[in-house]
Amino acid sequence: MSIEIAENEITFEWEERDDSTPYLIHMIAGSFAGISEHCSMLPIDTIKTHMQVKKSNPGFINTLRSLQSNIGFLGLWKGASIQALGCVPAHAAYFSIYEHAKSIMNLNDGNQHFILFGLTGALATCIHDIIITPFDVLKQRQQLTRQKINFILKNMIKQEGLFSLFRSVPVTMMINLPSAATIVCVNESLKIMYKPQNGHSFWSYLACASFAGSAAACVTIPLDVIKTKLQTQSIQKNLVSMRSKDEVKQIKLEVVDKKSQLISSFARNYQSSQDMAQSSGIKYRNILQTIQSIYLEEGLRGFVKGVTPRMLQQAPSAAISWTVYEMIKNSLINRNNRE
Repeated sequence: MSIEIAENEITFEWEERDDSTPYLIHMIAGSFAGISEHCSMLPIDTIKTHMQVKKSNPGFINTLRSLQSNIGFLGLWKGASIQALGCVPAHAAYFSIYEHAKSIMNLNDGNQHFILFGLTGALATCIHDIIITPFDVLKQRQQLTRQKINFILKNMIKQEGLFSLFRSVPVTMMINLPSAATIVCVNESLKIMYKPQNGHSFWSYLACASFAGSAAACVTIPLDVIKTKLQTQSIQKNLVSMRSKDEVKQIKLEVVDKKSQLISSFARNYQSSQDMAQSSGIKYRNILQTIQSIYLEEGLRGFVKGVTPRMLQQAPSAAISWTVYEMIKNSLINRNNRE
């Protein structure tokens, strides 16, 4: 790989990955990318989390104002330490698996492989999600409270069991598989379509990844709402008022009047699941029951809560992560080649 200096900007010529490149390089670059992404975008993520757990829809600006008055500016970074702890191994695994998959599939030839690019992203995110989900659960609960991580973890295991740390893994993968596939295939395809004469630079990496992140955010917002409900349920009752049984019955009557008998059955199943949840202390038990709860309590709008902060988070998140990764990776490869 050669490096050229043009107009005071570092650019990198298109390269086929050398299989002799140590995977430690990808792991180091991926770790820095993960920390840069998650820590810089944590305030937006905090706002999104608060918006998604409330049954009302206060909006992005009102939620931000409320948080600033209640927890202050620095409070928007609550959960940063546990997030950083999880994203280092998760992103190291993600980018090294991604590079290995590209090498096995012979995707480093500079040609378009739209579907296969997406497949490499999906494969890499499977391991990433298993590693990071428990840390993400603890992070979101710390975002919503002033409690320490060890206290949150102890109470979670006591009240919900150890499984509560992994309850949202299925929905997390449902979100991140299409999200990662979209980001990787769009990002890689744009890098091939838009290839500057002197090679890619910081700004071209940034633009490609930012566009890819925006596309992924639009696809996955409903699943992100479901994931947040599953991950934060035991503390939501302290943040928002729950509907009474009379209100739930009224919802059922309105559904029967406006919808078909199928929706009426849907509501009865919801009430039954709510009764079970109240007796066990767990409101959201699985993905399907969570979808039912959101629909009957909040309507279709409940599935797009937090779309604004998610867009504001996802586009720069992808841009930061992939740009940092590419720049550090190329710098380390160049240094390794010189040695």
